[in-house]
Amino acid sequence: LLNDKLIVVPSLSYREIQRDFTNHPSGLGAANANAVNGSSGAYYEVHKTYSEVLPGLSASFQVTPELQAFAGLAKNFKAPGNFEYYNLGNGVSFANGVGTPGSLAPLTVKQETSTNLDLGLRYRNSVLKGSVTAYFVDFKDRIARSFNPDTLVSHDWNVGSTTTQGLEVE
Repeated sequence: LLNDKLIVVPSLSYREIQRDFTNHPSGLGAANANAVNGSSGAYYEVHKTYSEVLPGLSASFQVTPELQAFAGLAKNFKAPGNFEYYNLGNGVSFANGVGTPGSLAPLTVKQETSTNLDLGLRYRNSVLKGSVTAYFVDFKDRIARSFNPDTLVSHDWNVGSTTTQGLEVE
């Protein structure tokens, strides 16, 4: 647009992450099952799919031959980590050394989504190249990881909505 000074690029993508988790018995047997929080002695499978449609829009405007202004707006997402599927067995019972969970604990961590906005300027000539970018990221269902030193177990949590903002100079 505008004699190639303005470039606008809309985008749309679909991302899908499939988690296929199999908990194989550790071979520790019933006597030691509590030493590994109960469920590692039990066989179970979890199949979960996380997906999201991710729209985006970017634009750049060539102010002068050396100076370009740009902006981008996009949606993104993050699936919970693989380790969230470990240790879901509740009420593990053992028969002939084989553990069977009475039930599986629910997966409580939801996927995280974010809206990302960046605005900036790029400068380039034969001697110098640089950019200044301001960014703002709005997270929903932000995923954070914590470690419990008493149980030696790490766990992901949704910690609500958060924002990140800043300025990058290069």
